[in-house]
Amino acid sequence: MTTFSLKKNIQQVVDSIEDKDFLQAVLTIVSDKRKEQDYKLTPEQLSILDEREKKHLAGKSKSYKLSELKKALSARG
Repeated sequence: MTTFSLKKNIQQVVDSIEDKDFLQAVLTIVSDKRKEQDYKLTPEQLSILDEREKKHLAGKSKSYKLSELKKALSARG
């Protein structure tokens, strides 16, 4: 089942529920999950990323292909 179809099914089920306490509990759960996804970087973190991007674009930092990274990580395991 796709994410889209899951969301659609959940919406249909929730639309048919009249239990206010249950709906409040569901709202709390989905609100907490949404907060996890709404992470914001601090200005300091953004600055660090900007500097790293500048170094990368200028060829002053090392970069790796995904396959190289996977190989290095599996060698550590």
